Amino acid sequence: MAADWTGPNKRRAPRIDVLRRVSGRLIPIDRPIVVHDLSRAGFGAVSQITFRPGDVLDFRLDSATESVTVSARVVHTRPVPGSPEHFFTGFEFVQGNLLGLTQEAGIDRLIEAVTVRGDRWS
Repeated sequence: MAADWTGPNKRRAPRIDVLRRVSGRLIPIDRPIVVHDLSRAGFGAVSQITFRPGDVLDFRLDSATESVTVSARVVHTRPVPGSPEHFFTGFEFVQGNLLGLTQEAGIDRLIEAVTVRGDRWS
């Protein structure tokens, strides 16, 4: 499960921890983010970027075997306790230039690629 500092769980879909199994990049400026957790509805990430709630951005999410490009809306951003230069941001996948049926299937493949035994999906 996600770390307690991510706040209360108001998610529509269960998330799995993927730290170090999925990397992310903000497109088109190619800035890295550390993907913390991932679900079919969205993902959480840590970065040095203060994202603004409501903004819609494009990302490339990669595992060792899968890659998907998505659009996501910023739901919240908060400082990481004890690390004021880093921020935890929650993103929700949205219909955009990059999210359609093909990308939804890509998200499912990405989740499958990083799901370890014991992680459960409904």
